[in-house]
This record gives sequence, structure tokens and C-alpha cells, in this order.
Amino acid sequence: MAGDNRGNSPGYILIRLKELSEGTEEVLVPSTTIKDVDVGGVAVTPVDAKAKLDGWAVFYSDPPQIQASWKKSIVDRDGVTPTVLLFIKDYEEGVRVKLGRSNPQLKKFGMTPEGKRKQLTAAAKADAAETAQATRVLRGEKGKKQRKAIKAPRVNRRTKPSS
Repeated sequence: MAGDNRGNSPGYILIRLKELSEGTEEVLVPSTTIKDVDVGGVAVTPVDAKAKLDGWAVFYSDPPQIQASWKKSIVDRDGVTPTVLLFIKDYEEGVRVKLGRSNPQLKKFGMTPEGKRKQLTAAAKADAAETAQATRVLRGEKGKKQRKAIKAPRVNRRTKPSS
């Protein structure tokens, strides 16, 4: 969600809450190996996380359905939005840490798993080394042994006061 300009939209927050809740129910609640998820430095059990996510989803459900309390529900929703956004961000990070950044089960949480890094070909590696060497020459950078040979002469700063 970081850097996403849709992050404060009530509809987008509701979607994230529902996806995270469904992923938690499908993957983490039945798991026997994952007992908790680190959410902003606090260990939260999957059951507690799901309860929070479902509880907050009420604030983001279609408020116009209840015309009598519409304004109050908007104020309530706006009041919990910063807390909800922080929890979503921290919970997503905690789930990524527990499951792994490239785990395909992240899709069940509405998150995209990271792909494998592209390996450079031998030609690309040689080109990168050549470019690096040319850059060092252009900048006048010297290696460790070359720098060692260019020491300034020692200056004696202790002088006797003249009388």
C-alpha cells in the first residue's frame, strides 16, 4: 500500500480489509506453525487480527444504507481511518515476513508476491565490469595500493620555541 494514492479511499480500504480478512481466515487461522504475526512491533494472533479487520470493515460498509446515522458513521469512519491504515500497512508487512516475500499464498491476502531477480548474462556482467572500470578511470579513482604509495611527507609540528 505504500505510495498508493488510493490508500485513503473508503472503498479501497474496505477492499483491503476484506482481502486481508479472507487471506487470514484461509491461510493463517488453520496454520499450526504460525501462531502470531508481528504488527507494528506487537505480536497479534491470526484470530485477533481477523476480528480487528472484520470490526473495522463495518465502518467502511456502505454508510448511505443507514440514512438516520449516516453522518455519524462518516465521522466514526474518518476517526478510525488513520489507525486502520497503519494496521493494514503493518499487518501486510507482518504477513510478508511470516509467509515470505515471494510466497504465492500472498495472493489470498490481495498482495502481489515478489518475483525472482533476473540473472545477468555473461555479456551483461562483462559490460557492467567494463563500464565500472571506465568510470573509475574517468573519476581518477585509485586502488588501495596506489593510494598507499601517494602519502604526503611527514611534517614535524613540534618545534622548539626560539629564545
